[in-house]
Amino acid sequence: MKKDNLIEETISTLSKLPKEKILALAEYASFLLAKYEEEQLQKGMETLMENSTSFDFLKEDSLTYTIEDIKEKY
Repeated sequence: MKKDNLIEETISTLSKLPKEKILALAEYASFLLAKYEEEQLQKGMETLMENSTSFDFLKEDSLTYTIEDIKEKY
């Protein structure tokens, strides 16, 4: 079923419900939208991090420290 058809069917169903039930569904729809937007934002941030070169220096050979490099031993 297409999105437009689903919207029309939902509106038709909502028009048959009492105001209190419509309010509850509107609040739930707002909750779902907020959750969806947060998921999209999270995916976008993950994509930016994956494609970023900011941390490429960590892939290079790191320095290896030895016991002799320690200035104070506890």
